[in-house]
Amino acid sequence: MTATTPTPAAEAPKRGVIAAATAVGAHAVVVLAGFLAVRIAGPGSEGFRDIAAMLVTIFGGEIVVTLACVIVSALQYRRGRQYTGLGLMAGWLIGFVAVMALLFA
Repeated sequence: MTATTPTPAAEAPKRGVIAAATAVGAHAVVVLAGFLAVRIAGPGSEGFRDIAAMLVTIFGGEIVVTLACVIVSALQYRRGRQYTGLGLMAGWLIGFVAVMALLFA
């Protein structure tokens, strides 16, 4: 039995924009989690505990977002969804630059 694979449906560039917005939104969630970590640590905490909580949360969250975006982007690109894969990586890069500029400004 020889079966051919079906031709993939044409992908619209709109999916790339949606993927980019999703990646930027993931960065926004990480920054929000960092601010939440400061609130949980408490404003009157000893030493730099509140700042450390924010930095660990943001850097840890960025590592998770980076791994997720790179892996899913590679899978989407390999499956023939180039706009989605490239949009996801572009959104990750834009969000990463924005978060690092926010942290180090």
